[in-house]
Amino acid sequence: MKNSEPQLYSEMQSLGSKSSNAESGSESSAQLRERLVEITWDTVAAFLPKAGGTVDSVLERKMIAIAQSCLHRPECSLLDVGCGTGSVLKFLDDCEHAAGEYHGIDISGNMIESAKSQHPGVLFEKANFLQLPVGEGCKKYDTILFNGSIQFFVNQQEVIRHAKSLLHPAGRIVITHANGEEFVRQEQAGNRFLVPSLLPSTDFLEEIAIKNGLVVMERDGTDSSLNDPASFYLQVLADSE
Repeated sequence: MKNSEPQLYSEMQSLGSKSSNAESGSESSAQLRERLVEITWDTVAAFLPKAGGTVDSVLERKMIAIAQSCLHRPECSLLDVGCGTGSVLKFLDDCEHAAGEYHGIDISGNMIESAKSQHPGVLFEKANFLQLPVGEGCKKYDTILFNGSIQFFVNQQEVIRHAKSLLHPAGRIVITHANGEEFVRQEQAGNRFLVPSLLPSTDFLEEIAIKNGLVVMERDGTDSSLNDPASFYLQVLADSE
């Protein structure tokens, strides 16, 4: 980055020297972090496998569990936040309920372009989730999915509150990471500025849920191999209003 993005590198160094900006909510810090996340995933996009490739059995079970949590009723509309290349799409077909409208958003333009090329006709958009409009006449969804993305937000309470405002009645918010809590801890240890948050604890989610008319749902526990949040994290918040 020092050579490829000298201005960004200089700004990051400047912020880092002033205070503990890894947790800063300042506008300059937020803009810099968003740009850093964008550059990181633009780079990663070139190395991700294409759709239709072989998936190992453990990851497949995890992805099916995620997809099933999303499609809680027929024709569910789904907003996939930090969608990457749309990896969840192939697993939606394995669910009891058929998927409805899918909308994938990501701040990485390269991820979005790759997703569009791999899934023609599916709606993908380069967008910042927190800048999606809310209110009367704005788009709402049955499910909002954060699959491996919520750790890149500084204020997870703000994220959940914004997600609630984009839900249809009886909708749900699915927060998940296929590699679990330990992976994110290591990810954050490697770059706290890039990864400002850990995966939210159950206590934190329950507190936020009460404030926002949501309830934390219990896992069905049908697959005991997926019950350890250290290796597979899955939490569902359902609209209780």
